[in-house]
Amino acid sequence: MAQQKLEQPSKFKAGAELKARVVEAASRLFSEEGYENVSVRHIAELAGCSQMAMYRHFPDKASLITHVCVELYVNQTTRVNQKLGHIASPMARLVEAGRQSIEMAVKNPHHYRLAFLTPMPDADSRKIRTEVAKPAIEFFRQNLREILPKQTPQELLEEKLRQCFASLHGAIVLLITYPHNYGVTRQSAIRDFEAMLHRITSC
Repeated sequence: MAQQKLEQPSKFKAGAELKARVVEAASRLFSEEGYENVSVRHIAELAGCSQMAMYRHFPDKASLITHVCVELYVNQTTRVNQKLGHIASPMARLVEAGRQSIEMAVKNPHHYRLAFLTPMPDADSRKIRTEVAKPAIEFFRQNLREILPKQTPQELLEEKLRQCFASLHGAIVLLITYPHNYGVTRQSAIRDFEAMLHRITSC
């Protein structure tokens, strides 16, 4: 019995490491080559495992891309929340959230493309991604509500929210896709996002 108990963590660790390699390989290939152009065989080769071994964790490609996107959303949200706990000002919280998002995209551009720019393959996957994104959207909505006048209509608040995300994601796309065309740097993207925040909340 004692020997069996010692073996279980080792097997679990090996399985977890393989799953992590599969997720990393899939996220890179999906973002670089597109979901439709990536085969299960290609993912398994990059992960250094057989297709059968991969199927033990993910029965098909759709389940894999859904898992990857959910994991990326959750990991980013966790990192951002850790940085925001001590910040009292809603404007400062939004600026820091934007900065963290930009930093993450610069360090992991293929992850960002997959999580935010890759179309989901089916309705169930799209629904899952929508649900996972809700806390982040609500975070921005609540902080904008604190900044804007109390009498601000909900329709105007939602307009400001869309402008906020358009500014943030637009800056990130330019930064990780066309940095030389527009002279965008990490620092300028952060400054541009902060400036846009002040503009959309001052009127």
